[in-house]
Amino acid sequence: MSIYPLVPLGEILYRIIGGGTPSKEVSQYWNGSIPWCSVKDMKEGCYSISETQDSITEEGLENSASNLIPAGTVVTSTRMGLGRAFINQVDMSINQDLKALIPNSKIDNIFLLWSIIFQKDVIEGLGTGATVKGIRLETLKSIKIPLPSLPIQQKIAAILSAYDNLIENNLKRIKLLEEMAQITYEEWFVRLCFPGHESTPINPEGLPERWESISCYDAMEVMSGGTPKTSMEEYWNGNIPFYTPKDAVDSSYIFETEKYVTELGVRKCNSKLYPKDTVFITARGTVGKVNLAGQPMAMNQSCYALAGKVGISIYFLFFAVKASVAAFKGASNGGVFNTIVVDTFRYLPFRKPTQNLMQKFEGFVSPILSEVSNLTRQNQRLREARDILLPRLMTGVIDVESYDPAQLLKEAA
Repeated sequence: MSIYPLVPLGEILYRIIGGGTPSKEVSQYWNGSIPWCSVKDMKEGCYSISETQDSITEEGLENSASNLIPAGTVVTSTRMGLGRAFINQVDMSINQDLKALIPNSKIDNIFLLWSIIFQKDVIEGLGTGATVKGIRLETLKSIKIPLPSLPIQQKIAAILSAYDNLIENNLKRIKLLEEMAQITYEEWFVRLCFPGHESTPINPEGLPERWESISCYDAMEVMSGGTPKTSMEEYWNGNIPFYTPKDAVDSSYIFETEKYVTELGVRKCNSKLYPKDTVFITARGTVGKVNLAGQPMAMNQSCYALAGKVGISIYFLFFAVKASVAAFKGASNGGVFNTIVVDTFRYLPFRKPTQNLMQKFEGFVSPILSEVSNLTRQNQRLREARDILLPRLMTGVIDVESYDPAQLLKEAA
C-alpha cells in the first residue's frame, strides 16, 4: 500500500499522442533522417532511447499517421511489450503501437516515466488479445498511480534517474572500449596494418607470409544447443542462464537471460553448460548477433556456441566472427526464418594469422574486455538495486527526505 494518494493516470495527462507507419511499398518514405520508433527498439530495462533501427523521411511522416514526438517525452507501448516506457533523447516519430504521454501540471515528467515502470505488471495484466496483447487507452488511463507532492515527485525521480545516468555513462564507456578493440582487429587483420607488416612478405594468396586461408569450420568448433521440455517444471527456473536469440545484446557480454534452467534441464536437452567467454552466435530468425558469455550458460537450438581450433584464441575468434557478421547474414537462408546451418561454416573463409600475432592481439584486448565485463556486471547490479528501490520509493516506504542516494549508488556499483 502507498502512503501517497492514488490517482488515475488519465487525470494527470494533458494529452496522448499516437503514431503510425508509412507505407512500406513507398521507398521514398523510408531511410530518411527522422528516427522511427517501434516496440523492437524498446529493450527491457532501458528507459532512454536516442537511436532507432528504422528511420523515415519528411515525406513519410507527412503521409502517415505517425507523429514527430519532441525530445524529453514519455513514450509507452499499448500493444506488445506492455508496460515498457522510455524518454526519447532526440525528436523521433513513433508507430501505432506506441503512445506519447504529455503530462499536465500535477505530475513531474520524469516521475511519470517511473510511474509507468512501477505499474508494469498491472499494465501487462490488463492486456487483452489472443496472439498479441494490447491495452485500450481508456483502460490505460484508468490505472491508478501514487501521486505525492511535486517536490517529493522530483526527489524520487532524481534518485531513480541517478541510477540510470550511471548506467548510461557505463554504456558509453563500454561502447568506446568495444569500438577501440574492433577497430584494432580490423586494422591488423582486415587492412593488414599489423605491427611489423612493413617487413612481412605477401604470399601468392595475397596474405602475409605464414598466414593461412581456411574455412570457418576449420578455425572453430561449432556446437549446437537445445531446449528442455517446457512441460517439465523441474527443468526450469534454476540458476543457469539460458541463452536464446531474444537475449542477444549489441554489446559484447551477456550476463542475464529471459529464462533460466536447472542442471537437470541442461542434461535432458541437446545442450551443455558452456563456460564463461564462450562465443555465441544467433543462427535462426535473428541471425548474426555475437556475444560472449559473461558466466556459464546453456543455449537453445537457434544459436551456436563457438570455440577456437588449431590455436585460435577465444578473443581473436570473437572479433573475427563479429567482423564476419555480414557474410553470415548473407549466407543465411530459409522460408519463414533466415537460418545459418553448420555447413555455412564450411564454406565461409577465415584468415588465420600467425600464432605470435594472435597472442599480441589477445594481450591488447584482454584488459579491454575485462573492463567491459566489469562495467556490464556493474550495470546489472545497478539495475537490480534500482528495481528494488522503485516500489519502496513509489509507495513511501523510504523517506526521501532522509535518503542518501550517493551512498546507495556507491554500494550498488
